[in-house]
Amino acid sequence: MNRKKPPTIKVYEALWSIADKRIEIQKSEWNVLWKETEIVKAKVFSSSWWKFYDVEFDQWKNQIMANDNGSYWKEYLGYPSIALLIVQWIINVPYEAIEWLKWIKRKDINTKNKNDFEKTMNEIDGLLVERWVDIHTFREIVKIIEVEIGKMNLTMLWKKKIPPTWY
Repeated sequence: MNRKKPPTIKVYEALWSIADKRIEIQKSEWNVLWKETEIVKAKVFSSSWWKFYDVEFDQWKNQIMANDNGSYWKEYLGYPSIALLIVQWIINVPYEAIEWLKWIKRKDINTKNKNDFEKTMNEIDGLLVERWVDIHTFREIVKIIEVEIGKMNLTMLWKKKIPPTWY
């Protein structure tokens, strides 16, 4: 089954998790029996650092899975998966796009906007403009990431795992 297109805010969140250094590559392992796959594993911590998501990506089979809410409940590619693809250079992103988001408290903005992704993105875009970020360039980078995700035609790696619940 192919992964659904993620909401654009998930690209923002992936860039944040990288900027905040919340992604930890665990290991790459070769399938000793078949020698036809390399699986990259990572832990991606939530913005509160109180929980983490497991992500696995099989580069040869083009399969990925994480136990975040979006992956589990909506079956789209969640921000932990997108973050792993970026840090593994599967999707190239200019470093400054990551740095532009570093200082913004996304979780606070999202909570204030009651998880209305569109309002949150608009507010973030406004904050970026205030910091002299060329918003058209930023949006173009986000669109390129979305296009690259679509081109990958990723499928699910393993049976869905329930997301962590502690916070």
